[in-house]
Parts: sequence; C-alpha cells; structure tokens
Amino acid sequence: MSETKAANTHHDEVVTSADGVRHTVMLHPAVHVADAPKTTILILPALGVSARHYRALADALAVLGFDVMRVDWRATGGSTLTVSPCTPDFGYTELLCADFPAWIAHAKQWRGEQPVVLFGHSLGAQLSAVYVGRHPEQAAGLVIVAAGTVHWRTWPAPWTLLAQTQLIALVAYKNTCFFYTFWK
Repeated sequence: MSETKAANTHHDEVVTSADGVRHTVMLHPAVHVADAPKTTILILPALGVSARHYRALADALAVLGFDVMRVDWRATGGSTLTVSPCTPDFGYTELLCADFPAWIAHAKQWRGEQPVVLFGHSLGAQLSAVYVGRHPEQAAGLVIVAAGTVHWRTWPAPWTLLAQTQLIALVAYKNTCFFYTFWK
C-alpha cells in the first residue's frame, strides 16, 4: 500500500524549449526498490493525446523503481503554445531540435545524469526513433509502442506484404472471437 501511495505522488515542473515554448512536465520519482535500475524513463505520448493519460503507466513504472517523466507535445495538454490561425506553424523540426533536447536535459538535471530511456507511443515512438537515430548518445534506450511504419506500397513485393498482414489480422480476429466465446 505504501509503495502505491508513494508512486502516486508526482509533481509538475515547467521546461522551456530553445524557442521559448513552455511545457509542463510531470515527474514521478521512483519508489525505492532494491536492485532497481537507476534509469529515467521519458514518456512521449501519441499525437493529440495529453500526457495525463499516461499517469497509470508512469505510476506503475515508478513502483518498479524507475524515475518517470511525462511530457506534452506543443499545443497539447500543459504546453503554452496553442493552435489557431494566429499562431506560428511548427513541425517535426521544432519538436526534434527544440523540445527533445530541453526535455532530455531536464530529465538528466532532475536525476543527476542517470541514463534516460525514451518511451514513445505512436507519434512519440516515431519521433523518438528519429531523435535517437540522430543523437544516439542522448538516450540509453528506446521503447516503441504501437508505432506506424512506412507505407506498405514502399516495401518490396507490396501485395505479398499486404496479403500477409491481412491474413494475420484475420487469424487474430478469429482467435479473439474463439477465446471470447470460450470464456464467456
């Protein structure tokens, strides 16, 4: 009980990117666990999803002994930038060149240069992979969850790949229906 309570204590801080955009980051200190890795996990959400939706994940990782930092993308959740016809455009360049370095620097400052692992979901995974590909020294690891890949038509023998993925989907659907009926 005390571990769960400790994991649910988090606090917010503000990080400012190089171009002045302010982000609220949510910090979840690790619950003391013997032999736990001294690692900070930086959670990067899916497109348009606020980092608040990843709180249960952050709490669970903290209980396992990881320090966790959740961040919001620009114009999402705790970011000061909003999207409207009057706001400047931004894209992957700003995210990768201004936001990622600020977030990683804050994570390292928060926990004294311990290794940082990027945990990306969907767009967060795609951009994390790009960032780590360009700056491998900045992250000790990369966790990719539900990330897309290049369009199927760019693969060799695209019709074969399409048929394989559709077959896998059909098998998964049939097995899911079987297990649902069996356990019902």
